Amino acid sequence: MLVISNEEPWSESLLRLRETQARFNISDDDIGDRLHFISGYHRPVTVAEGTYNHIARTIKIQEPDVWQELDRMISMHKFDAVVLDPLVNMVEGIEENDNVAMARVMEILRRSAEKNNIAILLVHHANKAGSGSDPDGSSRGASAIVNSLRSVVTFEQCNEKMLAGIQIPEGTEHLYVRVTGGKSNLSARRGTSYLKLVTGIVPATLDGKNVWEEVAVLEPVPDSMMEKVTFEPAQFIRDHIIALAVTGREAISKAELCSQLKGESDKFKREQSTWEHVKEAIPGTIEAPFEFNSFKIWVGKGTEREEWTRNAQGVFVQKITK
Repeated sequence: MLVISNEEPWSESLLRLRETQARFNISDDDIGDRLHFISGYHRPVTVAEGTYNHIARTIKIQEPDVWQELDRMISMHKFDAVVLDPLVNMVEGIEENDNVAMARVMEILRRSAEKNNIAILLVHHANKAGSGSDPDGSSRGASAIVNSLRSVVTFEQCNEKMLAGIQIPEGTEHLYVRVTGGKSNLSARRGTSYLKLVTGIVPATLDGKNVWEEVAVLEPVPDSMMEKVTFEPAQFIRDHIIALAVTGREAISKAELCSQLKGESDKFKREQSTWEHVKEAIPGTIEAPFEFNSFKIWVGKGTEREEWTRNAQGVFVQKITK
């Protein structure tokens, strides 16, 4: 495999490689001569150059000498795969949103892949509104990029909402990456899986001195760890009521209880539907190691009021007081 990166110098790629080797117990002998790096950080590698004629509204696209040389090297060394990171930094003088121009860029890469019998993996950024829920539509720039690909996979940093219902330590959501399958020409779309950013310490050299660098890499997360906990409204409501009673609360109104529940979980939407869940939950026995027999939920005001009261047996019963 050949990795061509315009985003980081070779020294940083080496640190990431060393941490990956240490974490997954991969030796230099295991890698052998099967992995090669070219850094375009200081002198970008370009696969296509464009010159616009704005009067004629045309663009001339050509393969630069550096890509033609790389293409010959790929053929000579018989690589199985080439990674280009990122695509946007590997075209010069071409507008990323130009469908006609980007289609011709993708044609250059397609020809190279076909001629050399290799897989070309493009690293491409998502647009600002990008989402793993629509992998094909989240790609930045011209639609010709995705349309020319055989397969698309998105990597998206998670947030609290994306991981709702999954039991992970609070505040660690940003460490997880959701991997979602999109377009797939020869097989069914892959499902969703997760990776996690883990940090290690790697020895490095800085200005001639030996130092230690913190380096983050991604490791797979077992599917069993990312299974969502089944949400049970009745148990959620009972737990909430118990928590209120523990704090010394003796009564609460329907409106306030529904408001609290909606604030605690996005599973509760409107007040009326939330109250239906409450009525289903509170007639049953609440198992708790303490008593709060006087706890009441009331509905209505004035001369007639509906109350739900927990009795000595731990059961909520309904009564009408006038």
